[in-house]
Amino acid sequence: MNRRSFLAASAAAMAAPGLLRAQPATTLKFIPQIDLAVLDPHGTTAYVTRGHGHMVFDTLYGMDAQFRPHPQMVEGHVVENDGRLWTLTLRPGLLWHDGEKVTSRDCVASIRRWAKRDALGQALLDATDELSAPD
Repeated sequence: MNRRSFLAASAAAMAAPGLLRAQPATTLKFIPQIDLAVLDPHGTTAYVTRGHGHMVFDTLYGMDAQFRPHPQMVEGHVVENDGRLWTLTLRPGLLWHDGEKVTSRDCVASIRRWAKRDALGQALLDATDELSAPD
């Protein structure tokens, strides 16, 4: 192919974009701004780690698009004593990756771990008289 025929073919291809349509996409590929180096969302402030954490880990309550909390790991809760006592009940059937049952003690330990590293968590624990797992 010589240069003139290549230029003519290129010009014809650009003049008829309908002939160069891409195949319909069947897979969404996402490329974050940086590599995911840390998997623990409590150990870094990187957005890629936070996004990974939201996609992989369950939380007691999740937020919808209007930032309203909805139960995720929690089946329900009871508020008593003028809002000073909250009793949360976990959904049945919650399991760890190894098949072990998720317990309330696990949740308390996770909340304490998060609260040590997060300003909101520290403020919440400061305002909390007791955080326990009675059963």
